[in-house]
Amino acid sequence: MQTTPYSTGTNSASYVEIGDVKVPINNPKNPELVPHGNLHFWGNSLDNAPQEVLGHLRWMAQKSLLGQDIFLTGPPSSNRRRLILSLAELCGWECEYLMITKDTTEADLKQRREIVGDSVVWCDSAPVRAAINGRILIIDGMENAERNVLPTINNLLENREMMLEDGRFLMKGDTIKQLQQSDKAGEATDLALSARLIPVHPSFRVVALGLPVPPYQGRVLDPPLRSRFQSRFINELSLSDALDCVNTAGLTASGTAGNGASENLKAVAGVYEALRSMRGEAIKDGSGAAAVPSFSMDGLRHSLNLLRASPPVSVANALSRSIPLGYAWRPSADLGMEVPVSMGSALSQKHKTVLQALMEKIRALPVSAGATARVDGVHKDKKGRNHVLTSHQQRVLDEVTQDLSLGRNVCMLGGKGSGKSYILQKLAANVEQDMLVFPVYQEMSGRDLLQRRGTTTETTTQGGGELSASTNVGVNASSLWLDSPLIKAARTGRLCVLDGVDRIDPQALLAIRTLISSPTYFPAEPSFGLAAGVEAREVDLPSGERLQVHENFRLIALGGPPIKSEDARVRYLNSDLNLSFHLLPDVTPTDIERVLRNHTAAANATAMPDKKTAEVLSQVDHQLMIAIRSLYQNSGKNHLELRPSLRHAQRVQATLRTMLCNNIHSAETVSKEEIGALVHSMLSQALLVRFLSAASAAQFEDAMESVGLGPVKSHKSGKFFKFLKKETNAQRADRSISIDSTKNTVTIGNITVDRRTCELPELVPQPLFHANASHLQVLESLLLSYKASYETDEKAILLIGNQGVGKNKLVDRLLQVLNAEREYIQLHRDTTIQSLTLIPLLEQGQLTYQDSPLVRAAQTGRILVCDEVDKAPLEVICMLKGLIGDGELVLHDGRRLLSMMRAQAEYEHALKISQQSSSVEVGPFEGFCSANQIVPMHPDFRIFVLANRPGHPFQGNAFFRECGDLFSCHVIENLDVQSEVALLSAFAPNVDTKTIGRIAETFADLRGLNDSGVLNYPFSAREAVAIVKHLQAYPQDQVEMAVEDILGFDGMNPQVRTVIAEVFRKRGFHITAEAPNVTTAGVAVPLRIKGGRGRDEQARGSTPRTNSNMPKHGKHDADNKPHVGGNTWAGGSGGSDTAGLGGRGGPYRLQDPGNHPVHQVSDADKAAVSRESREAAAAMAKQAFEERLRDISMGKNDYAVYQQYRSNISLQVAQLKEILNDITSRGKERVWLRNQSQGNLDDSKLVDGLSGERLVFKRRGYSDNAAADLTNTNSDEGPVPKKKIQFVVDVSGSMMRFNGMDRRLERMLEASLLIMEALPRRGPVSSSEDGVEEVGEDSGTNNAELAELLEYSISGHSGDTPDELFVDFPTDEEEPESLANQVTDLFTSRRNRKNGKNRPRVPRGILNERDKMSTMEKMVAHAQFCLPGDHTLEATELAIDRVLQGIEEGDNTQRMVIVLSDANFERYDIDPADVSRIMRKSDKVKVHMILIASLRDEAEKVAKELPLGYAHLCSESSDLPSILRRILVSSFEA
Repeated sequence: MQTTPYSTGTNSASYVEIGDVKVPINNPKNPELVPHGNLHFWGNSLDNAPQEVLGHLRWMAQKSLLGQDIFLTGPPSSNRRRLILSLAELCGWECEYLMITKDTTEADLKQRREIVGDSVVWCDSAPVRAAINGRILIIDGMENAERNVLPTINNLLENREMMLEDGRFLMKGDTIKQLQQSDKAGEATDLALSARLIPVHPSFRVVALGLPVPPYQGRVLDPPLRSRFQSRFINELSLSDALDCVNTAGLTASGTAGNGASENLKAVAGVYEALRSMRGEAIKDGSGAAAVPSFSMDGLRHSLNLLRASPPVSVANALSRSIPLGYAWRPSADLGMEVPVSMGSALSQKHKTVLQALMEKIRALPVSAGATARVDGVHKDKKGRNHVLTSHQQRVLDEVTQDLSLGRNVCMLGGKGSGKSYILQKLAANVEQDMLVFPVYQEMSGRDLLQRRGTTTETTTQGGGELSASTNVGVNASSLWLDSPLIKAARTGRLCVLDGVDRIDPQALLAIRTLISSPTYFPAEPSFGLAAGVEAREVDLPSGERLQVHENFRLIALGGPPIKSEDARVRYLNSDLNLSFHLLPDVTPTDIERVLRNHTAAANATAMPDKKTAEVLSQVDHQLMIAIRSLYQNSGKNHLELRPSLRHAQRVQATLRTMLCNNIHSAETVSKEEIGALVHSMLSQALLVRFLSAASAAQFEDAMESVGLGPVKSHKSGKFFKFLKKETNAQRADRSISIDSTKNTVTIGNITVDRRTCELPELVPQPLFHANASHLQVLESLLLSYKASYETDEKAILLIGNQGVGKNKLVDRLLQVLNAEREYIQLHRDTTIQSLTLIPLLEQGQLTYQDSPLVRAAQTGRILVCDEVDKAPLEVICMLKGLIGDGELVLHDGRRLLSMMRAQAEYEHALKISQQSSSVEVGPFEGFCSANQIVPMHPDFRIFVLANRPGHPFQGNAFFRECGDLFSCHVIENLDVQSEVALLSAFAPNVDTKTIGRIAETFADLRGLNDSGVLNYPFSAREAVAIVKHLQAYPQDQVEMAVEDILGFDGMNPQVRTVIAEVFRKRGFHITAEAPNVTTAGVAVPLRIKGGRGRDEQARGSTPRTNSNMPKHGKHDADNKPHVGGNTWAGGSGGSDTAGLGGRGGPYRLQDPGNHPVHQVSDADKAAVSRESREAAAAMAKQAFEERLRDISMGKNDYAVYQQYRSNISLQVAQLKEILNDITSRGKERVWLRNQSQGNLDDSKLVDGLSGERLVFKRRGYSDNAAADLTNTNSDEGPVPKKKIQFVVDVSGSMMRFNGMDRRLERMLEASLLIMEALPRRGPVSSSEDGVEEVGEDSGTNNAELAELLEYSISGHSGDTPDELFVDFPTDEEEPESLANQVTDLFTSRRNRKNGKNRPRVPRGILNERDKMSTMEKMVAHAQFCLPGDHTLEATELAIDRVLQGIEEGDNTQRMVIVLSDANFERYDIDPADVSRIMRKSDKVKVHMILIASLRDEAEKVAKELPLGYAHLCSESSDLPSILRRILVSSFEA
């Protein structure tokens, strides 16, 4: 072992010595493949490099001389990669680089096909090129490889052999020589061998890089692969070595400044050492090293550079840019609370505590003199108006500009509406550099970030590797690789914005690691002692080319803050992408007010209003800001959806301004009440309060009422009420809305705009539109938004509502009167970003693209109607967000769709450059756009987006949550009765008006039941129109027959049909509660068929036996095959004598396990069964029923009572089950799996398929070929959170006392049964009291997946106790019990049952009927015998504590407590304020309180004191189950 320090040097021109190891220096044939610029990373001179670094270099040199492949592992940093690149630079080794991601395939490891001219050729990949040419193959990201991919190179590692796809075989050179020498067949055979056998160069080596798994995420190395490497753990350098490598000049000088600098250096060094030590401790005790953030040498160097930059920054700021610790919680006076702007929650509590203490000390350090505060910046927006940057936005802009000037790439993270787009606009105006925006999304692979496949008619030289000719394909086209916007920017030295870094797979980002984390540019600063020069940045592209990155290239990554701790760790905290992080807080009301005031001043300067109008506009702005401040202050952390964004505020301000300027001249007075109502209405519409949860809606109304804003209670001038809500019939009588069109203008109500001039009249919609008052009012509002869009330059208008309310008709009618050409596109589950923008075509072997309706509309200025937008994947919605919000969209063929403002800005920048350089010529604007692949958007381009409302029963995605602030929103409600009558009369003029009126009133009643939660399905005018159209066409048919056309869906749902039938009967229609068996109901004469084909064929169906035997159960078929007819098998269909469905003479019904279709025999065949057989069947059924009751320990009376309660809540149970099943199905949605050998052809891999690649298909499936995991689903809405719910029911004596008055105890029992019937449970099946295991039921849902997501418990409170447990949280195992106790319990239970007693047992698993009935009996008994008193406070607190048990770091469980109380607080001296305090005990638990209004005044008073939206007043005890159901539904849909 060497005892002297290592050193490097050369004692001859052909060797490099590292200590005692002497390595030959290679004379490279391709010098561009030799790394350079890496040695500077270890200091000014490698001779002075730390001994630890030299030790690693010496070890790698030894293994190279031994011919061994090596594996470098360690925590996330660039040290491993820099070490091998440094050694290669020293020794002159040529290198090939291969980044492993989950998308890596065999073609990346061996050969891929290319098309050259009329032939398909093979192109060698990096491993093959390295093996043949004797290069170093660097395989990075080994932990990311999918299973069974890397074994492709096992034989290459072990024996230096590999079979190539083109027929060649890689083999050791010595082995080839031996084969040639031993071959005696002659020279021809030798030549054939030489052509097929390719020698592997003896200098070929493999260096693998990867993270240790565990503790980091990834796949463990396959043992056969691991055994082929020699490994080395590369840790972060010690603090002293790291400071030796990082130049610290200017930070240790003497004097006052030097002392301050020295303190700063100590502070930064302290954080570096603390993180390094913390990781070491975590490795030793196994506490999770992956939770410790990475503070690499790159980050250390950048932090120190910032400390000596101008202007200087604080230590805390310098550190927060290099590590996204973000432990600083910036308090906001506007919100009255602390706002997290960081990812500190991603760390374990132990590590967080240590670092928080360290950061507190760092914050106390003084900022260096010379640091000046910046005033808020101003820049021009799209319409030339001044836009004020907030203080936070200006700070981030300054920091980003500083980082870019220091050669650093940047990552900006901020929530929706935090101002990332505004900062980019200002940055683009400040820097003399073109900016390319590159939106990224989840489906993108690492290759897509760099290059994509394409074709050309010209033969193109492929970079990297030899081409081997193969089969002629008969086409005159060649494949080539086309650069992504990222690589275009890297080639030309532009600024690239990577938008959506939070959406793309973290593994895909690894593909750009060498592009952005290689050595960066350091300007020459002799005063600081910084080394001068440019350190090269290189990236290996999929084409095989090694790109030298332009020195001016910079990257800005944009994204939202991470939601999950694990995502924060993998994507940011432990990333070695070498980014400088900037965290943007949300805007505050003060920020919004500053921007709105600035816009008002700019608008008044452009079009000076008269004094009266200016005063009203000022009042509007004032009221708007009051409303926004109130929403921010009252919404808190629990209702973020109620916080208006800056876009919301600007849009509402612009719409109100347009509205008032159009109408104020005709109004006599504009009252404060009316202005407040306008603001209330516009904010409600912008935030879609109509579709928010009851708690959120209540919070909104309370925030508005607290500042005196709300709906107008009286109708005065009426000039502005048309925009507030649906007008009453009396109001419409005062103001008739009409559509007036001239050649050049169109007027709807009081809004007038210019008509368009169309070139293709066939594209102008011509809908069948029947005018009615409600729709005309909506058209007027839409026209107002259309007009306001030219003021704000916002291009998107959203129409959202239930199905059948006329969204398409309204848009088409509006476009018709505007004379506007329409492009239409309908979105769906399989819509991709590529299919939405371009349609790929393969013509004569060349890949071309056809513009989609979206691109055509943007180019020509047409209106794009985007239908069913809520059905599209969220990544497609995010693409629309970039188009609408940022005015830029990158098309798959390389073109960029830019707003006219962005296109003109780039053109002006190019003109400026051409004036400075005579060698650059810029032609006219059109030619410039064509040459630079820019497609300017027409100024008249607009998008109308149509969507169904969120939540059940609609099955769309939560698109509004992602980008709702980009749209001018219009909620399209159902028609009022008068408007619906007008619409129905237009479709059926010959139908009696009274009948139409009754139909309209019936549908209004049905919609009311949907709003109240009684019915799930929202009946619309579409169904009503279908009924009257039938009556119009077939007047001889009765209304009841036409109604059955829309009720067939509920034919097997008697509970729902009963409710609907009752509504129709109330209006005079005779609809039965049961679906009619004969489809000719309502037809007066028998039907006959005349003519037609195939009349001689016999009808096929069930043919039961003619003579029925005695009833029997039947045989069980283990294979679950369908059995139709006959009398042998149990569970069959349409047979005789056996238990089954649809047959005759059987003893009882029995559903077959296979759920096969039911074949029904006729009533005549059923009547043919003998009386003796029917009596025997009845006796068998009675016997089987009694056996079932004995099995579950229930008597006949018990079962009758149970069924009575069950029937009372059957409708609510059915509806709640339907919603739960819908949630389960959403969780099991599959995603597109790419790189498949079968399935649907992937449009993005057409060229790969043309060249002969196999893995060019995609198919639907679950990620990693695993079954659906609802807790970690791949659906667009992210992981489905688990739910833990504690129900607390009131079993006090007052429930029994007042039951005779309002049946409250019975309603409480029904609510409890609703919980047990509808909510699934997991665990063991229940057991009877004598220990015999029973067959349990899964609460009627049979939904095992949902049972894993949901767990609940039911407890009770009374005067005796605050915590009487009735149903415990489920468990997978029974509690351990000794054998003696089991025997004792067995005899005790039998004795108690004999004496009429039951042993109390708290069920913990799946509940059967006996469990549910027993639970209700216990509740009644407790209410009957308990002492008076009230423990609501204690019960609520205990319930909160119970659901918080077992909480862990990163827990995705939503916890909820639902308490039921009779609100008799005053009698027992309970202060409602104390109840409110207990309900707010934990922000991790949502507590709902249901108050039974026995004393209505007291209950209302208590409800006002409780948290808004979480107090539910039950005035009628019969409403209790419905209230409980609504709470559960809203929690599941949240």
